[in-house]
Amino acid sequence: MGLGRCYSYHLPPIVLLSRLWVSFSLSYLLLLVSSTIVFVVVVPVDAFQCATGRTSGGLVQEIPTEWMNDGYCDCPIDGADEPNTDACSGSQFWPGIVTEDSSRRTAPVFVCPQQPNLKLPLSRLDDGICDCCDGTDEPNGIVSCRDDCEEMLRAERDARAKLEHDFQQGYKKRLSDIEHFQTLRQSKLQQADELETKLNEEVVPSIEDTQTQIRDLKQEYVKTRVSTMKDSVTSSSVAKELLAPLDKSELEQFIIHACQMAGEILADEDTTTCAPLRVAGLDMALTWSDDNYDKVDEMKGNINMTAEMVQLIFDNAVAQGGALRWPTSSNIRKKKHRRRLDEIYHDDDDYLGDHYDRNNDDYDDMDDEPPYHVSDDDDDDEDDDDYSEPMPEPEGNEKELIDAISNSTFSKTRNTFLSKANRIALAISEMFDAPLDDVTNNDDKGDHLDESKDSSVASIDPAAYTMVRNELMKKASSIQKGLQWGASAKLLFSFSNQSENNLLRLAVGTIYYGQLSALDVWQILQGILPEFTVSSSSGGQDDTCGSPWANSCPPKTIDRNGSSYPPSILINVATTFCESEATRNTNNEMQSTCAAQQQEENSVKDAETISIPTSVPEGYLGYYAPSKRTEDDPLSIQLFGPIDSLAIPKDEMKELEDKKRHAENEKRNLERSIDDIWKDIGGKDGKQMGENGELHSMADQCYSVVAGKYTYETCIFGRASQKEGNSSGGTNLGNWRGIERDAESGRRVMKWEGGAKCWNGPQRSATVYVTCGADHKLLSADEPDTCRYVLEMESPIGCDEDYKIRMGL
Repeated sequence: MGLGRCYSYHLPPIVLLSRLWVSFSLSYLLLLVSSTIVFVVVVPVDAFQCATGRTSGGLVQEIPTEWMNDGYCDCPIDGADEPNTDACSGSQFWPGIVTEDSSRRTAPVFVCPQQPNLKLPLSRLDDGICDCCDGTDEPNGIVSCRDDCEEMLRAERDARAKLEHDFQQGYKKRLSDIEHFQTLRQSKLQQADELETKLNEEVVPSIEDTQTQIRDLKQEYVKTRVSTMKDSVTSSSVAKELLAPLDKSELEQFIIHACQMAGEILADEDTTTCAPLRVAGLDMALTWSDDNYDKVDEMKGNINMTAEMVQLIFDNAVAQGGALRWPTSSNIRKKKHRRRLDEIYHDDDDYLGDHYDRNNDDYDDMDDEPPYHVSDDDDDDEDDDDYSEPMPEPEGNEKELIDAISNSTFSKTRNTFLSKANRIALAISEMFDAPLDDVTNNDDKGDHLDESKDSSVASIDPAAYTMVRNELMKKASSIQKGLQWGASAKLLFSFSNQSENNLLRLAVGTIYYGQLSALDVWQILQGILPEFTVSSSSGGQDDTCGSPWANSCPPKTIDRNGSSYPPSILINVATTFCESEATRNTNNEMQSTCAAQQQEENSVKDAETISIPTSVPEGYLGYYAPSKRTEDDPLSIQLFGPIDSLAIPKDEMKELEDKKRHAENEKRNLERSIDDIWKDIGGKDGKQMGENGELHSMADQCYSVVAGKYTYETCIFGRASQKEGNSSGGTNLGNWRGIERDAESGRRVMKWEGGAKCWNGPQRSATVYVTCGADHKLLSADEPDTCRYVLEMESPIGCDEDYKIRMGL
């Protein structure tokens, strides 16, 4: 026999008697001392063991069966001796009770006998409130509890039945949706694999092969073109007769003024640097970069023939007299900080060969589409016929260079035109008491007349004077563009040290790409060669309003290196020009021009009696605007014939580019189809569709619930919104951010974030907590915090194994 209970107690007499009664029946030895009883219990025949938990080792005690359900907890850890009473309720938390892992204890609770799912904290026992349907939580009878278990349990059974039904329906639907998604996903993955195989093994190689063919075709043409320009044009006898007699300084001056004249011819070009000179440099594998005049500091090293340069050469060849292709920025006339020529190209005649090696990195990286802006004559932002906004005034180094060119002998008549045209335009504006822009742009021009100043003003046709002003400003803008282009070339030569041979090649190229005619070349020579400029300056041009070329006609020749200069190709066109000027003078055309000029001079003296001409004839104020070289020009026939007649592989290029375009369209379609597949199945890993693709059945669906005066709507993969009444659109509560699991409850949580900002708070957001349901349905909506909306939703996606375990289903 082992030891029985051996405790020291201070017990009431009634308890002592009950324990004595048990001891007598089992032949116990009792020892009474005062009011305390010390006794030793001899283990009875009928006994069982339980853990008392009163030592760190968890003492195992043999308990007689008579102690079962006697209202006293002898087994506090498992309560084995009091299964039918609540004597051991929470006993494992009694002081001094030690379990194997006390850290994992849960709070003690009382379980209502007829409501096993209702667990009450011990603090709610005997608290005067009936929590259990039969009142067993109030054992001492402080209050009288009505037994309504039958009614309550019936409602609980109904709710439980619905819960189980909804779970079964939702669980079945969720599994079906997941199975459908997995089947769809496998099919889509196979389809995507087939499309990617076609894309990577057929279409992309086809594009790359076509690009190689286009590259090779351009390469061969550019090699031929550059060779032709070098050997058949710039090295021809005509080119040498034309420019070889000029020394290095004169060649530089020629190129500067050739750029100036090209700027007037190609005034619509957006670039503010001499594009013809740039393109001519490309024929020699030379290039440079833009920068502000004030930032010119040092020369850069040479730049090899790159893919972009090859593309530029080819595009300019295809243009054949059209707008030059060059990296430009649009709306240059409206930019305050215009960029200028900065860096100096490098002298490199022997660039062919390795520069066209197919293993060359620059060449392999060639992009068949030009990575630059191609200027367009159609400018949506600017009316080419309206020059009411003058070009920004030059500053710093730019102004110094432009002033130097403007004050040259060649620019004398242009400088005069700019000065007088500006005064006339200002006078027109003053006549109407309005700013220049208002006179030009206002549809109702007559509103600006001031009849009180002069009755003659009221009879003026505003539209006619607006046309005069615009024509003057258009010509002035062309002259300014020419000055800019000339300044860019002058800046270049102020830092470069080119050989005479290179300068000759650049000069010929500038003539060609600048569309200069033989007459233009003759006129430039009249303005830069000292033998002609001395004669021109002594002729008294300031004293006559006749032809500015009067002192150059008939054309004269000089001796240069023992030969007559200029060559006959220029003398012939100059002779025809001089004869035309004489005819114009004889037919009184020049007198009309002189009369108009005299009117302008008088108007300066007496602004009140100004008489503005109603048209701007050619040669007005001594300026003749140059025009593009024609096909029958001597230079086109005798000098540029080899390059103009060079066959451009347009048909082959078009065929290849059509093939490439078709393949690129197919590539885009394939990529779009592949992207659509990934979207359908939640990305390559499927995670965007939630766990196992459970969101697929809800994708792009919207659900709504009415709460108060608002309707709340959430769209899966879309946005959440709050609408009032029948309003459309509503307030944006956020865009879809994803779905996740709540760590504590295990519920799915959908989130929409980044909605409309509250006027005094954060951006709006919406959070939807999902529980199990047979159908997708929003249940409620609330705003617990400012602009933070919380909604409850039933959905089959919440009916999973975790929910089943959690709810004890």
